[in-house]
Amino acid sequence: MYRLIYIYMTFKKKMPTFSNEKEDIENKMDKKESNEKTSNEINEEEKDNNIEQSKNELDEKQLMINELKKKNDDLERKLLYLAAEYENSKKRNKIEIESANKFAITKFAIDAVNIYDILQTALQNTDAEKTDNTLIDGIKMTISEFNKMFERIEINKIEPEINTPFDYNKHEAISRVQSKFEIGNIVKVVRPGYELYGRLLRPAMVIVSSGE
Repeated sequence: MYRLIYIYMTFKKKMPTFSNEKEDIENKMDKKESNEKTSNEINEEEKDNNIEQSKNELDEKQLMINELKKKNDDLERKLLYLAAEYENSKKRNKIEIESANKFAITKFAIDAVNIYDILQTALQNTDAEKTDNTLIDGIKMTISEFNKMFERIEINKIEPEINTPFDYNKHEAISRVQSKFEIGNIVKVVRPGYELYGRLLRPAMVIVSSGE
């Protein structure tokens, strides 16, 4: 009988009680809830971190976009400036080339007007009664050809009218004389001047009034 009692007591010790099972279940549930809570907290934290990271990445990208936009605007301004400068350079070069072509004949034009003046003087001082008409006609024809050439290459005569104001840009005063004209007005044109494409080749030589 003692043996039966001993077996019973031993078996009873080994058998889990209901309260122990309940406690184990509650502990497991608490542990599960704790784990779930911890997992949720971790997930929330990771979510917040991801949002913050995405925000930072967006900010960095926006900064890069702004920087690229600024560089693009700077390049566009520089390109516009270079394009304008290139067009201006083309215009300047064109004007310079045209000017060089026009005024390359300056020396020739000066020689031509000097010869023209000589012919004019010769014609004016020729005695028609004592000179061969063929010679006179030849001088007149030569003067006519000079006039055509002057018109073609835009050589214009500067021959101011009497009693008009003296122009320092186009006239050269060689003397002053008393006259009824206003002081500084032209009394006589000694020799006409000439312009080539509007640029002075030779000033007109004049005598001006010093007043009465």
